[in-house]
Amino acid sequence: MLLVLLALFMPNKWRVEEQVVINAFPEMLFPLINKPSNWQKWSVWSAEFDESIELEYGEIQEGLGAVQAWTSHQMKGTLTIVQSIEDQAVQFHLSLDDNRHILHAKIGFAPLGQQTIVTWTTKYEEDGINPLKRLQSSTLRKLLQHNMQTSLEKLQKRYE
Repeated sequence: MLLVLLALFMPNKWRVEEQVVINAFPEMLFPLINKPSNWQKWSVWSAEFDESIELEYGEIQEGLGAVQAWTSHQMKGTLTIVQSIEDQAVQFHLSLDDNRHILHAKIGFAPLGQQTIVTWTTKYEEDGINPLKRLQSSTLRKLLQHNMQTSLEKLQKRYE
């Protein structure tokens, strides 16, 4: 009962951000983000990190409207690109566990001489006051932040 009461006072929205500097130009990085099938090359949402993952892609392969759906022992979800600005940013929605959690995310590229600052921002807002969802979202936040950091580090290592 105490846990439920505590959950009611947890925030119903949050934002996480991770950033790295990569030794590559934005035009080299953009295709890896803009095409969901390329995420296997750099993100934790791949068979390298989760052998049980099964990936499917929509008709549109890259840019606005591109979709990647996945199922694994841990979770299932869908990534849909909702905005794509060449060599600048890719915005996408993540729907997790049959739309129980919907996250809004953006990966942006800022040139810095011969390097690029890559910033990944994810936002979540819980509608209603369901204490179970608030507890789950707290765990999700920590897991997601770790996965974002690990993925960006893997992307960074491709260009060292």
